[in-house]
Amino acid sequence: MELLYGYFNIATGEIILASPRINPTIERELKPVFEELTHLIKDFVLEFSVLLYRNDTFSSEIMQPGIASDTISGGRLSRVYQH
Repeated sequence: MELLYGYFNIATGEIILASPRINPTIERELKPVFEELTHLIKDFVLEFSVLLYRNDTFSSEIMQPGIASDTISGGRLSRVYQH
């Protein structure tokens, strides 16, 4: 965690892990990992939120803003999303 703070020189923010598709079984297995990561961050007196954007959230929070901002062409982003 100190590496994260030392590299970016910030103590607050969001850590976003994103995947277009995660099946429910994997998502259930990830839940305790996210809880442990949240506790670890707090132990280092950092204020980071750890978010998982998956499935519909991935589309609304990652794909649509990327397409709308024209930073990534819709075709390229769609191809990435399909893989």
